[in-house]
Order: sequence, then structure tokens, then C-alpha cells
Amino acid sequence: MRTRHFLLTSFLMTFVLALAGCTRGGGRTDAQIASDIQSKIGADLRLANKQISVQTKDGSVVLTGRVDTEAEKKMVETYAAGVQGVKTVMNNIEVAPAAAQAAAPPTPEPPAPAPQAARPAAKKPATSAQQPATQTATAAPPASAPAAPAATPPAEERVTMPAGTELTIRMIDGVDSEKNKVGDRFRATIEMPVVIDGRTVVPKGAEVEGVVAQQASAGHFQGRSEIALALSKLAYAGKSYDIKTEQAVREGSSRGKKTAVMVGGGGALGAIIGGIAGGGKGAAIGAASGAGAGTGVQAVTKGQQVRVPSETVLEFKLKNPVTVTPAATAGRR
Repeated sequence: MRTRHFLLTSFLMTFVLALAGCTRGGGRTDAQIASDIQSKIGADLRLANKQISVQTKDGSVVLTGRVDTEAEKKMVETYAAGVQGVKTVMNNIEVAPAAAQAAAPPTPEPPAPAPQAARPAAKKPATSAQQPATQTATAAPPASAPAAPAATPPAEERVTMPAGTELTIRMIDGVDSEKNKVGDRFRATIEMPVVIDGRTVVPKGAEVEGVVAQQASAGHFQGRSEIALALSKLAYAGKSYDIKTEQAVREGSSRGKKTAVMVGGGGALGAIIGGIAGGGKGAAIGAASGAGAGTGVQAVTKGQQVRVPSETVLEFKLKNPVTVTPAATAGRR
């Protein structure tokens, strides 16, 4: 009887552990999933120069962009499906029609017939008196032949990113409320491509420049650290654009309005400091140690400083519309 009970208990524990293993992999953010997919795509040299956008929502992935072949389209979908946390993949990537045309053999064109007017002129003999005049007339172009028009380059395509467009960046330079001041600049890169109407406008990795818009370092006894960042410039494919974004504000925790006050003598101040260090018991110890210190002692403490280290991912929103050249056509002439 005990053996059967033991076997039943072991089977139930094994089933619970297996069920927990099946649900493992949750808790990942959409930004982490999209970043892993982009890393896999970028590591494949066959896809490194392709403009592919990855949008993620609650583990559901939507792929957009353009590739040269169906095999490359399927390859991107395989990479996305293999990332931990992905539930579904919708592959909306387009295959460039130019690749299908290049695969078909070109149709040979028939040779152009020789101009009929040139044949009798070549066979007609010229007299010695007429020969100089004939040569001069042959060298001059016909008056009726129009000059070939100069080729005009195609107009460069432009796209406007509306106000409110989200820019997700990854910090290159760290920012510290204790060290940096208003006006200091920092560098970052675009973490998530900007996609408008299913087309990648700003690619991942585009360079970004930002500025410290506000800064307040934590003071003594009260106040909190605060730092506000904003983006000012966007650059990729040899072009740069001035931008204005809403501020991303980070605040540190405060120690309260009064960390320590002068009350009576050193014993009262010691009780306050001891209470902060260890609760009720610490208050008793602090009072005993502070009693002999006398008056005129003050505690100097600061609130928590705000630090935004390198590799931090932040989100900003455009305050004004910005007209740019799409990533796929930037730099073409």
C-alpha cells in the first residue's frame, strides 16, 4: 500500500514539473523579443543589408520589409519563430519583383536595320571639284536632327514622421545626475526601426544625439535627484535631421523632508540617526551613543542619485513632424 502511494505521489510531482517546464520562457518583454530577432537576422550575412522591421505585441510578431527571394523571406520567419517568448509570427515581408525578372532569360532583340539614306551616299563617287564640299557637308550634323535631352536624376522620395511617433533608443553614453549638467550631450542608437505604412523609414542602428534638458542633484536632508533627457538629432545613410522630442524624466528616491533635526542635545540627534539605521532597537543604541556627543552635531545625507547607464533602452515621442528620406532609398542618386 505504501509503495503504491509513493509511486502515485512521484508521478504527480513529475507531471507538475513537466507542466511547469512547458510554460517556461514567459515574462520576456516585447522589446527583448524584438531585439533578439533583429540580432539573429543581422548575424546572417545574407540578410545583413536587407531592411526588415520587427514589431512585437504580447509575444505576437509581425515581420515587414523587402527581400530578394522567397528563401530569404522564409529564413527570416524561421529566425523569428525560434526566439524564446514568440507565440505567433505573421510574415508580411515582400519579395522584390526585380529578382523574378532577373531569373527569366532575356529575349534577344532583332538587329536594327541600317539607315537607307547612308547606302547610296557611300557608293556614289564624287568628282575632284565636289569632293571638298561633300566632305564638309558629311562632317556637319543634319540641321533637322534634335539634340538628345540630358538625363535627369529621379526625384528623391520623402516620408513625414508625424508628431507622436515613438523612437526607441539604446544609450551609448551614460548620464549621471551628480556629474552631468544641463546642456551636456549624449550619444545613442535607434533600437527599434521606425515603420510607417508597412515600410521601414528609420533603420535600427541609426545614430541619435541627445541633450540633458533638466538636472537636479539630491541635496542635504531633503529633495530628490532628477534628470530629464531629450533627443535633438537623427542621422543615417549620410543624412542628418534636427528633431524635437518629449522629455524622458528619471527621478531618484528622497530621504524625506527632514533626515535629522537639532532637538535639545546629542542624545535626541543620536536617537534619530539610530532609528534610521535600525528601527526601534537602533534608536535606543543611537540615543546612548549620541548622549555624549553634545549639541551642535548635524547629520548630512543625500537622496539617491539618478544614473542612466550605457545600454539602457529608453522611449521618446516626437513633438513635431519630421520629413526624412526612407532608409531603403537614402543615399541613392
